[in-house]
Amino acid sequence: MVGWAIGFGGALFLIAAVAVGYRTHRWLVRSVAPATAVLVLGGVVLFGTAQGRDLGSALLVADFGQRFWFAAALLYWALATWHNARFPLDRAHAQWLVGQPSGGEAIPGDRRRSWTPRLLGGLVFVFALAHLGLAWMGGGDFGDVLLLGGMVLAVAALYATLVVFRRPLGRWINARLRPRSPRLARGLDAGFSAGSPAAEPGQLTRRTALSTKVAFLGFFLVGFLLLGMAWSDPLGVGQRFGSMALGFFAFGGFLSGLVLLWVVTERWGWPLPVAVASLLFVSLAVSSTRHYHPVRDCAGAAGCLVGRQALEAARPTVDQAALAWYGQARELVPEGEPVPMIFVATAGGGLRAAYWTAVVLGALPGEIGLDLERFERHTFAISGVSGGSVGAAFRTAMAPGHEDAGTLDAAVRDALDADFLAPTVASLAFVDLPSWILPKVGQTTRGEALELAFEDAAGAGLAAPFLSFVPSEAAWRPLLLLNATHQETGRRVIAGHVRIDRDPFLDSFDMHELTGIDLPLSTAAHNSARFSYVSPAGRLADHATDEGRGWVIDGGYFENFAALTTLQLARAALSAIRAETGRDDAVLPVFIQISSDPAIGGGGADEASARDLAGLAELRACGTLPAGALAHDPALDGQDFLAGNQVLAPLRGILGSRAAHGITASKELANFACAREAQGWPVSYAHFAMCRTANPPLGWVLSAGARDAIEGYLEKCGNRDALAATRAAFGPGSPATD
Repeated sequence: MVGWAIGFGGALFLIAAVAVGYRTHRWLVRSVAPATAVLVLGGVVLFGTAQGRDLGSALLVADFGQRFWFAAALLYWALATWHNARFPLDRAHAQWLVGQPSGGEAIPGDRRRSWTPRLLGGLVFVFALAHLGLAWMGGGDFGDVLLLGGMVLAVAALYATLVVFRRPLGRWINARLRPRSPRLARGLDAGFSAGSPAAEPGQLTRRTALSTKVAFLGFFLVGFLLLGMAWSDPLGVGQRFGSMALGFFAFGGFLSGLVLLWVVTERWGWPLPVAVASLLFVSLAVSSTRHYHPVRDCAGAAGCLVGRQALEAARPTVDQAALAWYGQARELVPEGEPVPMIFVATAGGGLRAAYWTAVVLGALPGEIGLDLERFERHTFAISGVSGGSVGAAFRTAMAPGHEDAGTLDAAVRDALDADFLAPTVASLAFVDLPSWILPKVGQTTRGEALELAFEDAAGAGLAAPFLSFVPSEAAWRPLLLLNATHQETGRRVIAGHVRIDRDPFLDSFDMHELTGIDLPLSTAAHNSARFSYVSPAGRLADHATDEGRGWVIDGGYFENFAALTTLQLARAALSAIRAETGRDDAVLPVFIQISSDPAIGGGGADEASARDLAGLAELRACGTLPAGALAHDPALDGQDFLAGNQVLAPLRGILGSRAAHGITASKELANFACAREAQGWPVSYAHFAMCRTANPPLGWVLSAGARDAIEGYLEKCGNRDALAATRAAFGPGSPATD
């Protein structure tokens, strides 16, 4: 009852305070509403989303040029906020004064008129400092954070000088200019003088100072210039400016555009909310007349296959692939011993998942004691989701250029050390959003920009057709199965180097059968990694007729661990080899599960007290856990009181179920390994998990500190045991489980 009284009373007090403040300061609140709305939007994007919180990490890996543009963008957004709040506020204050009693020396409301825009602009610097703090807590280098923090404070000092001391500075210049050039001094006075207030309340532009109009036009032109640059070359703009600078430029430019809309529509007698609603209606109407985010195909590229018959002929069935693999891998081990057959399932999680996938796969050849060629020949398939698919695709694309496992590992890590977010932000802010109401004239969308950034980092391999990497018995390389989700049905859409038949891949769509054409490897990886809003849903269509086949979204919506596809693949492949050889021990399946969510990370000996609400200990248990239901300790859950749960429960439930589907699929895969062990057949299972000791940001850029933390996971949270289990599988007579 006491808690209810505190919550209810506090809410009533806040409501009353807001109501009183608006009633007495309506002129102020309405005037700064656009600037405040953009600040709120900026706060939500920057701090309310994992991708937004990741922007600060990009600065820590940025070069001097990007840091300079970050400082310039910071000043731009702050000055745009101040100016676009002060511009209507001056008019509103003048109108408000008409009804106020005269007398006294102080002008009523003048301090609020002067300082409210200044403080709103100052919040931009608070945002920047908070972001640097998040980047530091996410593993960023403290020296870089300190240097960038000093830049923020220096730009904040310049901002304060411009907005607080501009009038004394102007008077000082005028006093020295007037004796030498009185005409110029009078012209400057006239240019910076606003004149009398407009006759009608709410009018913004009548009798406004020329300097105010020029400054407003300058802010708008900066945004328009960036728009033009992003339309022509989003990849180059992203690399030049960086993620954070582009975000700040976008917020300042949008605010200037919003105030311009206000200025234009007030002449028609339209309130600003009506004008914004009208634009949204236009965008909805336009979106129903065209398709804006088609999935790229490889038409025009060398070796691009077109037509369902050609696509089917290029890919073996799972049975055919399993026997082809066995035929070449049998040569790698002595006669009579089981052949280790590696199945990799790598989970989603943005660039951190891609990098963790690269770290694990890069470490395994050395740990096992194999050179790159033999490791590739032992690896039957990699099934990936989202960021895991990206990491697997990078490794696949870059492997042909390397003969040594160590150099390939270093090259893949270097390629993933890039800001893939910046081109996406450039295209999202300056191309995709304006294109809501503009025609499609060949502009590069944010999905294409991300794929081009992948290709720029990894080289020509990622731009090559996906099916150009199909292995053969003579030159085996791991199969790729990249898992996405079909928006309309919720089913898996798998881009595979084998045919995605109904059996074994129950209730799944074949990406190539849907479209009738091959696609670039970068597009296949991106289709699996189209997570919310940063990457758009991609339109699938028949290549020959352009008939729609639905929309493809992130594979993590269905199952984020890629374990179900791995399990179905393994069952079919092992069955085919058993039918061919007549032996259940002809191969030793080695299951490698790579998970990428620190919140459910493994609890090894170094984390004995870590919570394990997901029950991930079951992945290593093989019957050693006590029988009964999954234990749950409410004291560890900490979810007894959730604000707004009556409204947010469906969303929270969907997100929780999404994670549970992946965990359940991983446990099914582990149980499959346990069942083989119980029957006395050779098997190995290893789970490589991220730890809770660090939480790398979820996005498309990683700081040096975050990368170091990910690399350090190999020594923590049970991953040494996972390496040992995998190593044992390649020793003589070593059927082992993790």
